[in-house]
Amino acid sequence: MNNYLKYLFKILFFLWLSMGFGNTFAQSLALQSAPEGVLAQDDKETLSQALVEIGKKYQVRFSFDKEIIENKFIKNDNLPDTILEDMLNTLLKPLQLDYKKIDDVHYVIFKANQRGNKVKKVTKEAFQEVSLKPSLRANTFNHQSIPPGVHTKSLEKTISGKVTDLSTDEPLPGVNILAKGTSTGTVTDVEGNYRLTVADDVTTLVFSSIGFETLEEEINGRSVINISLSPDIQSLSEVVVVGYGTQIESRVTGSVARADPEAMARVSTPTVGQALQGRVPGVFIKNQNGQPGQNKTAINIRGFGEPLYIVDGLPVSEAVFSNLNPNDIAELNVLKDAASAAVYGARAGNGVVLVTTKRGTTGDIQFAYRGDVGLQGLTMVPDAIDSWEYMALFNMRNLDRGIDLRWLPATVAEFRANNDGSDPENFPSVDMFELIPRNAAPMFTHDLSLRGGSENVRYFISGNIFDQTGLERNVFGDTDTRFKRYNIRGNVDIDVSERFNFNFDMSYNLQDFYGPRNAFEGTGWGQGQGIFARSGRWRPFHSIEELPGGHRDFPRGAPEGQTVNPLNLASADIGGSQEFQRGFIDFKLGGEYQLLPGLSTRATINYQGTSLQEKMFQKRGPEYRYNPDTEEHEFVRALNSDTRVERRNSQTENINFQYFLNGDFSFGEDHTLTSMYVFEFIQRDFERVDASRIFYDFPIAQLSAGPPSQQFNNDVISRNKRMGHIGRVSYNYADKYSLEVSARYDGSMRFPENSRWGFFPSVSGAWNITEESFMQNIGISSFLTFLKLRGSWGRLGFDAAGDFQFLSTFSFNNFYIFQDDNLRRTISTDGLPNPDITWEKMDIINFGLDASFWEGKLEGTFDVFRRHRFDVLGRRILEVPPVVGAVLPRQNFQEFENRGLEFSLQHNNTINTNWSYSVGGNFGIYEEIVLHTDEPDFINKEVERREKLIDRRVITGGRNNVDIFYLETDGLFTSQEEIDNWADIDGSGNRSIQIGDARVIDRNGDGRITDDDKYIATSGTQPRMTFGFQTRVQWKGLELVSFWQGASRFGWNLAWSEFEGPFPSNGVALQKDIRDAYIPENEFGLPTVSATAARWPRASGRFDSDYDMFLIDGSYLRLKQLQLGYTLPNELIDVLGLRRVKLYAGGTNLLTFSDLDFLDPEIDEDPAQFFGNYHPQTRVINFGLEIDF
Repeated sequence: MNNYLKYLFKILFFLWLSMGFGNTFAQSLALQSAPEGVLAQDDKETLSQALVEIGKKYQVRFSFDKEIIENKFIKNDNLPDTILEDMLNTLLKPLQLDYKKIDDVHYVIFKANQRGNKVKKVTKEAFQEVSLKPSLRANTFNHQSIPPGVHTKSLEKTISGKVTDLSTDEPLPGVNILAKGTSTGTVTDVEGNYRLTVADDVTTLVFSSIGFETLEEEINGRSVINISLSPDIQSLSEVVVVGYGTQIESRVTGSVARADPEAMARVSTPTVGQALQGRVPGVFIKNQNGQPGQNKTAINIRGFGEPLYIVDGLPVSEAVFSNLNPNDIAELNVLKDAASAAVYGARAGNGVVLVTTKRGTTGDIQFAYRGDVGLQGLTMVPDAIDSWEYMALFNMRNLDRGIDLRWLPATVAEFRANNDGSDPENFPSVDMFELIPRNAAPMFTHDLSLRGGSENVRYFISGNIFDQTGLERNVFGDTDTRFKRYNIRGNVDIDVSERFNFNFDMSYNLQDFYGPRNAFEGTGWGQGQGIFARSGRWRPFHSIEELPGGHRDFPRGAPEGQTVNPLNLASADIGGSQEFQRGFIDFKLGGEYQLLPGLSTRATINYQGTSLQEKMFQKRGPEYRYNPDTEEHEFVRALNSDTRVERRNSQTENINFQYFLNGDFSFGEDHTLTSMYVFEFIQRDFERVDASRIFYDFPIAQLSAGPPSQQFNNDVISRNKRMGHIGRVSYNYADKYSLEVSARYDGSMRFPENSRWGFFPSVSGAWNITEESFMQNIGISSFLTFLKLRGSWGRLGFDAAGDFQFLSTFSFNNFYIFQDDNLRRTISTDGLPNPDITWEKMDIINFGLDASFWEGKLEGTFDVFRRHRFDVLGRRILEVPPVVGAVLPRQNFQEFENRGLEFSLQHNNTINTNWSYSVGGNFGIYEEIVLHTDEPDFINKEVERREKLIDRRVITGGRNNVDIFYLETDGLFTSQEEIDNWADIDGSGNRSIQIGDARVIDRNGDGRITDDDKYIATSGTQPRMTFGFQTRVQWKGLELVSFWQGASRFGWNLAWSEFEGPFPSNGVALQKDIRDAYIPENEFGLPTVSATAARWPRASGRFDSDYDMFLIDGSYLRLKQLQLGYTLPNELIDVLGLRRVKLYAGGTNLLTFSDLDFLDPEIDEDPAQFFGNYHPQTRVINFGLEIDF
């Protein structure tokens, strides 16, 4: 703590000196003014021209009545650097003019004796919340005039109405409305309303606003005209959030992709990551399960791995990012290349997801509410066969194997005849995959936010409640799973003076989960297989009818040797419960001081705390069957081995400190230079305590109720620190050429002192070709609006090597010795240290193109990249003598290369005031190659072909042991003659091969099927191609939005799911085992399927996981979102005092096209989950209401 105080004292002392130093250099503007004609022609310039220059210099906008600045001149001197307000005072007062500051961007100029109600009305209503979006063609901040007609009064006719944003339905303040052909006009107020009196001969109104397309509307005798303006997509001078700051978009030199937060907020999903899925090129997001409280989402940028998450300038964990309220997000950008991400140094090697949340605004308080009700179901579940089909297929398998029938044909026929469910006790046909899932599990979302403020104080507050019930049904017909999440976020920005401002941000997130001890998917409590996996073990001919005495006291099980009843597992009353409460709190205090014109300093200190309390109460959960002869319940098995209570409490604390020094300078009219220095300090502390007791005599969910002789405890503690110095300089000439150089000097305590610091530079540039004069002469400017080329190179580091690998470390083990009448615990070495361990490094090269056509109606981006990773940690093949008792440490020696390309295209068009539409999509493809690693001396060319890694694609995905070599198959054998003439498959002349077995190709032609015939069939389970496309059609208040997302060029082995053949562990068989597998003529009534038509082998055939017929093409296309919305007309809601009301209905994950219909293509490929032990993804039908007031 003393170190924190030292750092804080030094920063505060520096700021105090800076403030005093800055004040001593405050200057005033010494511009002279004189009446018209006094100044010589060569010495004067117009006031209007001077205001344009000032607007460029300080990036502000001036509004004024043309008449008050006409024929006014000032000296033609260069404008010196000084505070803007001082310059305006000196410039305007001699001319009997005055000004009023509306916000940081907008100023109104008026006559000095007119600071009355008229001016007040214009400034407070017409200009609040007007965004700064200059035109594309020249990134300057031009003056804007208000025609004199704003305050005139005509006796002809009055027109009123409301102007809204076509893309958001939000009211638009500050829109200029002009009677065409006249100087009469007005502007909309804060609620988008206007009223204008014009002459009878006026036929057209012109609506215009910065950042929106200008619209001309015929009056046609109407007195009320409501208008929706379409955003000007080509406002490329819009400010974009980048690493540690902002940049004008047309000058961005790196690869920065932007997501649309409003489109993300439309999707009814539990996490932000799921809402982002498929919306940004080069970013693959996999929704790995739908388990409430988990909703696992894996985000991967360009195949690099999990990115760094930054929220409001500060790093957060993936869990914090995923649980953000989507309606709180103002901007979400993805930094993909080194030029964009290098300023984040060691943490940004895999890219950066940059989130900016909403803040307060100037104006009256505004409320926004959104309520959403969703009905959840599973996207895909296996379709099991009925009892008689199970018996028939099992009998056929036994016949093939020469084994006695399991059921008599008469028994099979009897079950078939009674398959209508009328006698579930004696002729059951139980499909757990149908019984367990709930088809309409509710999910509720409520959002309420308010924002507003004055010129000096602005605030934003929001609250969110998310309530999700589980999708598994227990034996009582209900669910015990409930997940609740509460979000509170607030911020306040205070302008203390013209030079100094500060802000305070706070957010709190609370997650509360309760569910059965054995969840749908296996958990970290040593659970093993969850409810879904056990559903695949339940045999359909076992009844689940309630026993005498009821489910609660006598849960029904299957006969001995069978699996447990999944319906019992889903009950907390029977099998026990698990729960957790996770709280995350975030405080941030920041301040900024203007030292000199163009030079400012800023500091931020942040505290983040995460508290996690977990509890598992396991009940033994005995299961019974009933003996009608003895009228007694007989124990058959237990759900769990014992009754126990386990608790885990953990605390994570992060301290972040940032200090900034920012410069922003202009030289002449064409040269701008911005600079930034940042010092950053990060510390993370983690502590966890575990406690448990087992073998309870009484099922009481408290540690104190357990026997003290069976108590266990443990704890974990860790600390990590980072420190960095960041610098960035950006230069732009005439908005044509941009150059940026940045560097970060990072220190990490994970490395020894001699290699603790890493230097990570980057350089990037951009060429705005459409600003060149020759582009105006070649005749393409009529359709080519914007064209920019950019390129970058940068080096990034990675320090996720683990702690203290450069030291000889020791750990306690479970071996005890008896010494001095006491048991003493022993320690053992963790392995050999590596005193030379250092940063993993990566060089990234990126070239890109941004283009826009026909004034923004068509725009696209293209990027190609290469990443060279070197000094990657790995273990050498060298052996260590057994007497050493240790393994070699990881060393920096491996090299890899990623390469790929990305493309996006978007078309937007407004047909008229009623109709508009947009359509767009994105596409990305990439791969990773091994450049260098340790390899043995191969004994022959064939071994080298199969085992060589260098110059081969990297296996990607959760299964590190996934095989990439497979035996090629070509359908099934259709005749014995074909089998006799085929290459030897089984090593005994195909004696065991039968009709309906897989035909394996002899690729090398040696007459035998061996490993030499294997070929590279896959590069893993991580997609190497991603894509998404969306459409939007709007007619008046109606809006239809669709979004499709998909991935390709990856695969997974069906054998991992245990569904490659029927009866896994003597469990269920699926419809595909009788519908798509070879079924010969049989006495049991199963329909035949020929070997030619079948996809899968016979039930008793060879199911070899090395056969490529079980390698499933992972490609899929999914209707991620479909929503129909209707915004009520203003005439209906104005009387209620509401600004906007929107009703909508839609769905998420509604359709999926993939190679299989019984496993979701986004399944978690980790082995613990893939063996049937996972929670399928969810399909949601939702209805909602949005109200702004």
